[in-house]
Amino acid sequence: MEEIYSALLDIIRRETSPEATKALNMIRRRVALENDVVPSRIPAPLNITQIGGYINLLERRGYDDLSYRMLATALGLPANDMEATLYDVEPVAYFANIGSDRPACDRQASLPLTYSIRSDFSSSLAAAVNTVHEAGGNIPLMSVRRPLPPLGTLLPGEKQALEIIGRTLEIAPGAAMVNPETDPVIVTGENDGSIGLFARILHGADVSTLNAYLFDSETADLTTADVTGRYLPLLLVLANAGWYPQATAGPNPPDILRLRNITGLIPGLTSYGDELSLLYTRQQIVASAVREMYDWVWSGNAFVQTQ
Repeated sequence: MEEIYSALLDIIRRETSPEATKALNMIRRRVALENDVVPSRIPAPLNITQIGGYINLLERRGYDDLSYRMLATALGLPANDMEATLYDVEPVAYFANIGSDRPACDRQASLPLTYSIRSDFSSSLAAAVNTVHEAGGNIPLMSVRRPLPPLGTLLPGEKQALEIIGRTLEIAPGAAMVNPETDPVIVTGENDGSIGLFARILHGADVSTLNAYLFDSETADLTTADVTGRYLPLLLVLANAGWYPQATAGPNPPDILRLRNITGLIPGLTSYGDELSLLYTRQQIVASAVREMYDWVWSGNAFVQTQ
C-alpha cells in the first residue's frame, strides 16, 4: 500500500495543473491529520453506551467543542475539524496558460507561444479572441505578469500593482507597427487625433483604407503609411471582454497595445487585499512587501492608501 501511495504522489508531483496541485495538497493534509500519526489515548469503545458516556462527560465539564474530535478519535477517523486544520485557505482563482496566436508576419519568430490569464477572466477573453478568429484574423497576446515582491523591497507602482493581480495584458509588440501589409494588428491615427486599433481579417467587413503607424526600432521614430484591406475594430471587441487600453490616445501610439482590466473593482470599496486573496495564500501575502498594501482601496484608477 505504501508503494502505491508513493507512486501516486510521484505522478501528481509531475503535474502542474491547478487540479493536480489541489490533489497533492489534499493528500498532504490527509497524512498530517490522520489519527494514527498520534495514537488515540481513548480506549476503543465496546458499545454505544460507552460513547454516550464520553460525550456526557465532556458536556458536564463544559468541553462541548471537543465532542466531535473525541468521537472521531474513538471511531478511528481523522479529527480534521477547524482547530485541527493545518493548511491555508486556497485561492479561488489561478493563472491559466493559453496558446497565443502566431500568424505569418515579419516578426512571427518573436511572437510568444503562450500567455497567462486569470482564470476568472479567461472565458470572456476567449470569446473576444474567438470573434477575431471567426473573421479570419489573429490577435497575438503577451503576458505582463509580475510576481509578488519579497519583503524589504519597494512597493509596486500603479501599473505594477495591477500586474501582480493579473489585470494587465499586452498585444505582442511584434504583431503591430512593423509592416502594415502583413501585421495582424494595425495601430492607426484617426482624424479626431485619437488612436485606433484593428485586426486584419479575411471576411466580415468591407475593404477600407487605414492610416497605419510604423515604428522604426533603430531610430525610435514613428511614421505613417496608408494600407488597404479588411479590418475589424479591436477596441470594441476587447472592451466587451473587459479589456481597455491603458492609454487610448496621446503622443505614444504603442501605449494602445497595453491593456488593463478593472472590471469588478468598486471605488472606495474594493481593497487590494481582496484581489490578492483571490490569487495568493495568506503565507505568500505575508511574506511579500505588498502586505503593506493589503488595506489600500481602489480609487477608480489605482489602489491608494486610505487615511
